[in-house]
Amino acid sequence: MKILFIRKSSLGDIIHAIPAFYELRDAFPDAEIHWAVAPAGAQILEHIGGIDRIRSISQGFLRGLRHDRFDLAIDLQGLLKTAVMARLAGQRRYGFARGHTREPFCQLFYTDTVFPTGVHIIDKNISLIASVTGRPRSTGPYRFGELLSEEDISTVDEQLSSAGISPGYVLLNPGAGWKNKQWSPLKFGELAKRLSGHRVALVSYSPAERPLAERVVRASEGAARLAPSTSFMGFGALAARSALVVSGDTGPMHFACAMGVRILGLFAPTSPFRNGPWNPGDRFIIASTRCDFCWKRSCPWENCIDKIEVDQVLRLIEEMLES
Repeated sequence: MKILFIRKSSLGDIIHAIPAFYELRDAFPDAEIHWAVAPAGAQILEHIGGIDRIRSISQGFLRGLRHDRFDLAIDLQGLLKTAVMARLAGQRRYGFARGHTREPFCQLFYTDTVFPTGVHIIDKNISLIASVTGRPRSTGPYRFGELLSEEDISTVDEQLSSAGISPGYVLLNPGAGWKNKQWSPLKFGELAKRLSGHRVALVSYSPAERPLAERVVRASEGAARLAPSTSFMGFGALAARSALVVSGDTGPMHFACAMGVRILGLFAPTSPFRNGPWNPGDRFIIASTRCDFCWKRSCPWENCIDKIEVDQVLRLIEEMLES
């Protein structure tokens, strides 16, 4: 059997799909499974065992699908574009039922649709695979494989050592894809000041987010330190050396959670019950707003996540570090 597994983006959503991939691989150990992914996501999948081929969604991708037919295509993305990919690729095509995809009418391109069960997106993804395989999900924790290479870890260890930073810091991740997922850099800075003398606060960032991270450091009056400049995989190594990560709903948070790092998540427009950290011992705070999980990228009234107060975050950090 030849299977196309489609989850092209974003980085956090790709991570959320990995346990579903392992369920599929367990059910079809001898199948040839290809994962279709946007080029930026390939860096994550390179470390996932059991993928026979990573197919980058770039120029020539659709032409390749027409040439290389699959017995089965599974679309976890739920966009018209990915539903068309499934249609071009597979004789049998599975996707989520109407009302459970990001764009309507995807279902026109599937042969089989599934109403997902579960609350967290990881469980919803696994429930789709269970419908494909006819098998109950495996028991035990979610499986993510070895997400980091020894090179990723050793590179960051050298950077931390050169900067005189010891493991056990609190890693602050102020960036996020949506503005209203970003807790104020002033509040992150105040949090770092309040942590001073107890824990080093290290501020992570992507290249585009460096000005935001620098604002946090300035607001902290020097209590926070900029993390070494790293790739997305390097962030994972930074998180692995931390005692705790404080972050909004974003790919780096999900990456850290997949590695078992303790997470304190900050939520406002999106639901932590669907998107939040899932490991025992992780915690989250939901902003008190006039709307419940609007899922909108911007708010017409306020940056609602800033309803979360520094005292709330500091109190939970102290509880988590003591436990």
